[in-house]
Amino acid sequence: MKSGLKTFLWIFSGVVIFCLALELGWDLRTAWEPQRGLRAWVKFGQEVEKLYRQDKDGGKTPEETMALFLDALRSGDTDQASKYFILDKQDQWREDLVKIKADGYLDEIIDYAESAKKTKEEGSFAWFNIDNTNPNRGSGLIVLEKNNESGVWKISVL
Repeated sequence: MKSGLKTFLWIFSGVVIFCLALELGWDLRTAWEPQRGLRAWVKFGQEVEKLYRQDKDGGKTPEETMALFLDALRSGDTDQASKYFILDKQDQWREDLVKIKADGYLDEIIDYAESAKKTKEEGSFAWFNIDNTNPNRGSGLIVLEKNNESGVWKISVL
């Protein structure tokens, strides 16, 4: 009987130790997960910051960026023109400008952008209003934003 009790206590102790080890492992895992997520988020932020630092397409002034954008459009280089947009809009504008060019509407975009006159610059933003005296062209707004990492101005709204 004593031997059976001893065996039971050893088995019971083993089960308790196993359960405690599982609990400790779970606690360590849940404590580790947020740190891993935070490190991934920091790494993502560093990669985005690096992209912004390397982004050199644009002018040192809003007017220079608009001139570069228009020059690219006039030469039909929609790929280069799309690089004057803020980074997160470049892929979409690359596609849109290719379609606009294929559909024969590039001259309308050029006319629209050429009529833009800077009305305000404040901090890292500049606003250009579109002249609406032409009945074939509506009024509008173009907004440029300064990439403070590289110092160039980018189109954020067209």
